[in-house]
Amino acid sequence: MLIGLDARGIQTGFKGHKTRGIGRYAEHLISQLPKIAPSDDFYLLFDKNKPVDYRDGGHNIFRLYHNFPQVFSLGREELNTQLFLNMTLKRLKADAFHFFCHKDVPWYCPQKTVVTILDLIELALPDLRIWYKSPLYKLKHLIDRRVVQKSAVIITISEHSKKDIIKYYGIRPDKIKVIYLAADDMVSEDNRINKFRLVREKYCIYKKFILYIGGIDPRKNVLGLIQAFFRLLHYSSLDCELVLAGKIHEEPEYPELRAVIQKLGLSDRVRIIGFVSKDDLPYLYKAADVFVFPSIYEGFGLPPLEAMNCGTPVITTDLSSIPEVVGKAALFINPYEPDEMARAIYDVINKSELRKKLITAGLMQAKKFSWDKTARETLAVYHSLEEKGVGRG
Repeated sequence: MLIGLDARGIQTGFKGHKTRGIGRYAEHLISQLPKIAPSDDFYLLFDKNKPVDYRDGGHNIFRLYHNFPQVFSLGREELNTQLFLNMTLKRLKADAFHFFCHKDVPWYCPQKTVVTILDLIELALPDLRIWYKSPLYKLKHLIDRRVVQKSAVIITISEHSKKDIIKYYGIRPDKIKVIYLAADDMVSEDNRINKFRLVREKYCIYKKFILYIGGIDPRKNVLGLIQAFFRLLHYSSLDCELVLAGKIHEEPEYPELRAVIQKLGLSDRVRIIGFVSKDDLPYLYKAADVFVFPSIYEGFGLPPLEAMNCGTPVITTDLSSIPEVVGKAALFINPYEPDEMARAIYDVINKSELRKKLITAGLMQAKKFSWDKTARETLAVYHSLEEKGVGRG
């Protein structure tokens, strides 16, 4: 079977996917699929105008380059995709072509297309950002809707997201396949203590600390976490820090976040350490006393699963897809109650039995997910198209 995979998401400079969940999802599937399907041929679609930091060594891995000059699309990824990408795709007579994000698919979507929808945040939470209501965004949603309806199969990453797809796009349930993500294989025991020390020194973390990793748009509820941290310090004698990791400085909410931190007098207690590399990430998780994920909406919610996989106790919400991911292995809180969140943090840090319970349950929960399983279930989707007679063309 000849299978095309959209590899643009692992290229630096393509919509910022590479350092986000989309890029990690694409990276894992691109790595796993050729290994588990040696008799299939995989063509990776790259944008010729962007760096390709990918080394393939498999006998069944090939490359397809999209090579339209940026000037034709005014340097805009959306225009390039919608106006010119189909010309490149027609060169590949694939039995299936998988786009890892439905927003990266050209409007002319042939029957052989497999499309992944990670979430429908803009439709579920239209008031989240003001530009979600702009005419251009509404036009893009019409294109997305057509793409989703014309695709052969839709893959999504949680039952919650499946319900959203049915609700907002009117898709038949039998056309949607739920395939869960997984946490990365984390750190080995070799040189672990020394690495912990180096990571702490690198990010200047010398106290007990509460960790959050992710974005700071309103659905992530990071301001609620800061309010809870303020109450924790005010009503207890805990000597700790709140560490926020991710490309937070680049987000439009960053000035408001900094202003709240300063207003509450937390500038010396809240550390914003920026993007954390894959090498450092597991050690940061493991060094944390507790991982708090107060989000109100997620398509999946990978960070709490990663924290569990590293043996870090997790506090989170029971909203959207998060219960599907963490099961009963996390301590659930109401994201709208900072006092409740503060008490939960205090208890997890100070009550050893609760910590042990959450750590043990978290490690067991994380084992239920694997990238190998994700890849094998995805491969089965491709082969189902062949069985249905959706052929090349």
